[in-house]
Amino acid sequence: MTHARPKLLLLVTSSSWGGAEAYVVRMAAAASAEYDVTVAAGSSKSGELFLRLPPGVKKFELADLVRVIAPWRDLLAIRRLRALIDEEGFDLVHANSSKAGFVGALASRLSRARPRVIYTAHGWGFAERRALPFRLAVLWSEKLAAKFRAATITLTRSERDMALRHGLSDAARLHVIPLGIDRGEIAFLERGAARAELERACAAKLRGAVIGTIANAYPAKDLPNLIEAFGRFATDGPDAELVILGDGPEMPKLRALHAALPHKERIHLPGAVSDAARLLKGFDVFALSSSKEGMPWAILEAALAALPIVATRVGALPEIIEDGESGLLVPPNDPEALSAALRAVLTDEDLRIRLESGAPRIAERRSGQKMIAATLELYRSLV
Repeated sequence: MTHARPKLLLLVTSSSWGGAEAYVVRMAAAASAEYDVTVAAGSSKSGELFLRLPPGVKKFELADLVRVIAPWRDLLAIRRLRALIDEEGFDLVHANSSKAGFVGALASRLSRARPRVIYTAHGWGFAERRALPFRLAVLWSEKLAAKFRAATITLTRSERDMALRHGLSDAARLHVIPLGIDRGEIAFLERGAARAELERACAAKLRGAVIGTIANAYPAKDLPNLIEAFGRFATDGPDAELVILGDGPEMPKLRALHAALPHKERIHLPGAVSDAARLLKGFDVFALSSSKEGMPWAILEAALAALPIVATRVGALPEIIEDGESGLLVPPNDPEALSAALRAVLTDEDLRIRLESGAPRIAERRSGQKMIAATLELYRSLV
């Protein structure tokens, strides 16, 4: 079905805020000049995705679209999404994140409208360090959904290679479009104002250096690893505090872990903070402790803020971070290595200055405008 303005549905699993949701908002804003755009997502407490959409973009909440494997709710989500696709007659469905990719592909296939389906892989879920049955279930769902996709976008070459190895697409339908960011996209608060806002969010005075991260509490983010790493020098190391901005399904477990710690007063879990990236200059070090990533948006934000970055060696991070120059890379699931790297940044002034100087190169080499232009060109080729 064609229209005066083609109809585009952008689909993502959650309406909370994270890298995939930031990507959807940027694509919705860019595509709205050429397309009739609708954004659909699962429910969340904050609904920040919907709040950030530009005027004129329609919103649709899919209450049964959830991150966890839930067969009955997944079937309900497919059914409701299929009905929406037939009601609106979409020409393109651009799905983001594993569950939305599966639900979007099957709903499109079952619909009368039969839109072309594009999928952006924000990290392959089957690569998570999770139980084998979980990884096999995610891989099976990716293989099934892949049959109904006109194109798959990966954010890195390593993820493209992984897709080819696992038979998730042929080379002709795979497109590497790196995630990008441009100066001016984030209105950072200056350091003093950012620190004051952080203190208000934490309801505490932040003394000494602040190790910070912006991450929702999902298993792949491995936030317990970061808490353990901080604990290894909390009592006898440099004067520092840890701030984790984010929410997510694992937050109750994280809060229980936090409550039992002897140094809990130096770890702050204020939850989700609206437009958290603007507070980045209130951090002294940005830490990412993930066990699985694609191309993390938070790293690009931290790079724009010129923060020293300590991150795990997962996903695209070895491709974009020059170890020792624009950041420090450590093995995943290794709190001792993560602790040693954080301690080094906090105690070695020459290293800290070198990383602060090098971090902006991470963002400068990845253009947000080029990413958007390449994605829009892919849209046009499929309509």
